[in-house]
Amino acid sequence: MKKLILVLLSTLTLISTSQAQGFIGIDIGSTKLTASNGWEDKSVIYGMKAGAQTENWRTYVGFNYFNSELDQIEFYVSADYIFTDETQLIRPFIGGSVGFANTDDDKYDIDSSLTWGGQGGVLLNLDPHFNIEVGIKYMYFNMDSTVAYPYEYYNVFKDKLTLFVGANYKF
Repeated sequence: MKKLILVLLSTLTLISTSQAQGFIGIDIGSTKLTASNGWEDKSVIYGMKAGAQTENWRTYVGFNYFNSELDQIEFYVSADYIFTDETQLIRPFIGGSVGFANTDDDKYDIDSSLTWGGQGGVLLNLDPHFNIEVGIKYMYFNMDSTVAYPYEYYNVFKDKLTLFVGANYKF
């Protein structure tokens, strides 16, 4: 899976023009994890990302960590289309993500899965190197086995919805 992510990131980065700028970012948000039987878990999610950005495109690899009743670690590759140019204060974007999620708790390694979804939001340009990001992200999990958990309050994770705010630095 790591090789697939590296190949996807490399390919997306090569598609970008020579005018691409590197960037790093951090995110924090509120997320709701849902299982196929209706069980839900809500908590804070923390994220980091790094990638390249042109005037209207950005590609990046990211990492998210979610911790409440369960721990979830997610690695993903994303590509976003940015609708306005760099001179605008408010820059709406929409994009897609694909990655890998691992969910467990203190007693059980629950499951690992392919995950994919989409995101949208706005970038607020503060200066040529720094922006604030506000958005929403939906991720679907491709888990194919029911988890035998002693409390039986969930079985297979279905999806996750996250509202987030982040800060990005372009270099």
